[in-house]
Order: sequence, then C-alpha cells, then structure tokens
Amino acid sequence: MKRIISILFMIVLLVGLAACGSKNDGGKDADLGVATTEEKPADKAASADSDDTPAANTLSEALAWWNGEWYGYWTVYSASGYYEDWEDCVWDCYAIISVEADGTAEMYLWDDDMEMALAHIAIEESGGVGPMGSATSEGGKAFNVPLRHADWVIVPTTAEYKDYYGNPGYDDYMEFEGYCEDEDGDDFHYTVALRPWGMLWDDIPAEKRPPYHDAWYKDEGIYKMSMYDAMEEYEPDPGEISDAASADSTAGGGGLSGPTEQITLGEAYTFSYPANTFDYDEMILPRLRAKDESVVIRFTMQRANESMESIIDYLSSYSDFEGFSFEDITIAGYKARRITYKDWGGEDVSKVFIDFNFTGEGTDGYRGVIVEIMSEKDLASTWTAEIKAMLETSKVDQ
Repeated sequence: MKRIISILFMIVLLVGLAACGSKNDGGKDADLGVATTEEKPADKAASADSDDTPAANTLSEALAWWNGEWYGYWTVYSASGYYEDWEDCVWDCYAIISVEADGTAEMYLWDDDMEMALAHIAIEESGGVGPMGSATSEGGKAFNVPLRHADWVIVPTTAEYKDYYGNPGYDDYMEFEGYCEDEDGDDFHYTVALRPWGMLWDDIPAEKRPPYHDAWYKDEGIYKMSMYDAMEEYEPDPGEISDAASADSTAGGGGLSGPTEQITLGEAYTFSYPANTFDYDEMILPRLRAKDESVVIRFTMQRANESMESIIDYLSSYSDFEGFSFEDITIAGYKARRITYKDWGGEDVSKVFIDFNFTGEGTDGYRGVIVEIMSEKDLASTWTAEIKAMLETSKVDQ
C-alpha cells in the first residue's frame, strides 16, 4: 500500500487508494530508483529558495517558469514481465527543478515509494510551442537507467495550443514519456504529468488528476505552503525514518586532520568527513559541499540486485564525454572503479563506484555506493589527498 502521508489524510487515502498498491510487494526488487528512499521526501526536496536555485531576477521569464517545485502523477503502459501488474496504474509524483541562467537544469523526480530520476535537462527558450520553450534530457538516470540526449522531450503548452504534439493543452502543465528496461529484459513505458506545486487541477477532469490531489489540496493552508514545508508538516518525524544521520566525532577519521563528522547512509555505509572543509546536507541526494564552493560530492547507494556488469555499463556510458578515463583502484580495502570526464555543463567530474559486494556477499541490501565528485575549478580538485583520505574512512556494516 502506498505510504500514508499523514493522519490528516488517512481517511481520504484509504477511500481513494488505487488498486495498484505498492510497487515493492516482494518478488523481484522493484526499487528502480536512483537512490535509497528511506528518507522522507521532504528531506530530499529543496525549496525554491535554496542556495542552489538562482535568484528569480537572474532567470528569464521562460526559465523561471520551469524553476521550482512540481506535483503531479506518473502512469505505466505497455509493461512486460515483472512490471505487467504496474500497467495502467497511476501514482502521485513530485519534482524539484533547479534551473541555471544558461538554461541547464537538474530535475529530481520521486513518488511515495521510490526515487524515480535525477535528470540533467537543457531548456531551449525558443523551442516548443508556448512562451515556456521546451526541454530535453541530456544525462542522469531514470529508474536506474542512464538518460541520453532526448530520451525525454518535454513540450509544455498552454490552452492556446491544445492537442499540439498530443498535449491536452492545459495551462502551466507539462507531460512527457519515457521507457525503462531492466537487466532481465522486463520493461515498461511511462508517462509523467506535472504542474507547479500549489496550482489546483480543477480545470482538468478528475480522472486525469493525481490520485491524492484532493488530499494535498483539501486545505488551502497546506498547498499555499511550499511543497517542502508541506511535507515537513505532514510527514512523520524525520528521526524515525531518516537513513542518513551525522554525529560529531574526532576519532575514526583515518588520515583526516582536524575535527571530523560521521555520516551513515542506508544503515550500512559509514564514512567520516573533515568538518572544517565540508558541510553536509540532503538536497536532492546526500551530499557534501566544500565551504569554499569549489567541490560538491554526492552519494548514491546502489541496490544489492545491481549486477557488476550493469554498473560497469553505466559508468562506461560516459565514455563519449570529453576527457573520459577510468582506473580500477582499492578504497578502504574495497574494490572500486573511478572514471573522470567533463560533463555537459563543463564541470570536471570524478565518479567512483565502491563495491561492497566484492566478496560475493550482499551487504544490508546494498551492492555499493557511487560517489560523484564535481568541480568547476579543475579535475585535480575532484581527487585531492583530503578527498581520498575521506573515502579511505569508508566502512560497511556486514
């Protein structure tokens, strides 16, 4: 059963709950998300006023339309194998789009069961049919499948352009399609429909609204909040479900000097980081941000059902990027692979997969972790002695 958002919504949800139920009811591990979802959505969502979101006056009117919090639904069609039971199901979903002044953007998409996508998109102001332009995927992952250029084509329209490109033409509305095939060959097609958070769907037929639309939008006091604040207000206490917790520590920091703090992800993977150099937060994904803003480090847990072959294939998918290279290394006694490249936005990247499963035994449901280290400065900044010393503090609870 989909997770009940709050006691306030319990009666509404029990009456309106779709027959599809949970996507994680046993059998094949159906968690195709980009990272663990034990955190509540509000911990991962970021308000539009976050430090990573440009001030509104730095964005054009078209770009500002994309920027911020979104709410809607996603549905599955043409499914095979394990996902046949998902066909024609509809689930609420949520998104944060963080837009830069050059039109590049990051879209984080999730539902009540799992994280769906962390996508790099490019917005073309002169594209599409309306004043908002259009967007295409340029990288990232959706359902643990790498996104390529134009796997997603998003052409929002206004009522003036009804039926153009098959879009129903509702104001301030986007709808796009995608495809996922897992390593077993089971697959599904999906559609995502979104509107800005807080905008009612009362101009759209009831059967085409998100399943929990009436629950979220029952009280103006809820939907007039930011989506982040609404989830903070109506989700369980974060201490009960958060899978990332930090504690002050001056020990266990390996070769790190000065005060350190310790982070645990997925209740299995622990590492220490230098508190004088980095700050930790959970915007979009668990991450460290250098205090001088020179480096950002993100962590994505990989499920135990991920084969090494599929992970290597994912890392190899960056081989067409400028400056791509790879090396097999050892980190804290674990086998690891590091790739480097310059991403589509011009940042230098070191991406490291640390394989917890190198002995052939699963570790608390996780195969390993992908650590993505990004810098606008240079590649050397992504692989400093301090960063390597931090990774050497990695420990796994087996």
